[in-house]
Amino acid sequence: MSLIALDLPENTREWPNWLEQQLVGLELRDVVRQLELIGRGQLEGTWINPSLDSVLGDRRDALLETGLGSLNEAQLVSLIQHPRLLLELQEFVLIHGGDYWSKVERSTEHETLVADEKQRLSRSVTDALLQSDAPTKIESTIRRELDDKEGSRTTSVSWQRRTWLVFAAAVAAAFLFAILPNFMATQPEGHFFAHRGLLNSSLKDGEFLRQVASVVSSDWNENATDKKALHEQLIAFRDSCDVLLAANLAQVDTAIAAEFKKRCEVWREKMVKNIDQLASNAPFQEVQLEANATIGKLTQFLNELAG
Repeated sequence: MSLIALDLPENTREWPNWLEQQLVGLELRDVVRQLELIGRGQLEGTWINPSLDSVLGDRRDALLETGLGSLNEAQLVSLIQHPRLLLELQEFVLIHGGDYWSKVERSTEHETLVADEKQRLSRSVTDALLQSDAPTKIESTIRRELDDKEGSRTTSVSWQRRTWLVFAAAVAAAFLFAILPNFMATQPEGHFFAHRGLLNSSLKDGEFLRQVASVVSSDWNENATDKKALHEQLIAFRDSCDVLLAANLAQVDTAIAAEFKKRCEVWREKMVKNIDQLASNAPFQEVQLEANATIGKLTQFLNELAG
């Protein structure tokens, strides 16, 4: 393992470019570990990360569009001092980043690996096509539709168009039937609102809301033994709120779903505040009591909403 973190430029003006290359690179976890080792002992008592939201502040959108150059020096220093935030930031820009992030320079090794992966995926798709009758069925359907629209024309141009449509549909079918199920089967178990299957529950209205309250209450440990355990809970809850806010909540009517999400935003903000309090060495017991109170109000609200 190369000591990439030692290449961190001395001039902070060069940090945005260097950090961007790490975020889109292949060795970010190694970089994070190295930065932690370099910083160990220098930041005694501040090992708990502040939230990414608090570090980025109102620069979140600008970062997605124009990169880390939109951050000020204090924000960049915070990312270096709390390198685990870089892992969250990587996920954030990979999911939400604009065109800027697709143009960040990547290493030759990275580009080679991507090319190899494309070839591997192509072989997997080809194998799936040979083993499945789905493409044959799709081809027959497309042939019939094209014949209806184009009559009896059999020119080379029309046939090339048919062949391309059949191939594209077959590749999509192969992905859906052979690759996507395997990916979905490996998704990790979540907690709180992200608990597996919770937001896809077949329960309706009050029963669904009571189920959500029960799961959140069960997942939350109000007797966390130390700051680290509480911090992990707060992070998990905050992230689960993002899952809920993106869900359609078809189990309840539109007005209730809107109110639920509105409250979730409030709960999320409180947990983010608690995360920042731990990072600034606020008394553990006080933060724990406040977080427990938030969960208590959450479950009370859901049960009352359930009727």
